[in-house]
Amino acid sequence: MRKSVRVAIEILVPPAIAAAIFILLFAFSTGSIRLKGLLFVVGVAYVYAVLPSAAYAAAMEIAFSRGLSPRSWKSVSLSTVCGGGAGILIGAVFPQPSAADMKSALSMSLLGAGVGALTGISVMICSRKAKNA
Repeated sequence: MRKSVRVAIEILVPPAIAAAIFILLFAFSTGSIRLKGLLFVVGVAYVYAVLPSAAYAAAMEIAFSRGLSPRSWKSVSLSTVCGGGAGILIGAVFPQPSAADMKSALSMSLLGAGVGALTGISVMICSRKAKNA
């Protein structure tokens, strides 16, 4: 996989995954979803997460330049840790009005770690397919 494609995945996929998780949680809790609400959640996810995603991508690319293989589970582990860090950053900078304490940062770090793991797995799978192509 080309580096530019990998960086695009690292920056653009995490907000989309986080938005999907929030949308699913909202749908399960309320039993409904509206298109207007969907677009709002996706937009907010990109506003909140684009800078932390760029920092995540930079950290991952530094690790790849130092020899870490994007096709390895070690890269998924690092991606999970970086995602958790990005979640903490998002929770600290943009606290929720109803939970502006450490609980918000903790829940955002767990969400970030999950998003980081899924992003790392995506990069790993795409990198493996590109190698075999």
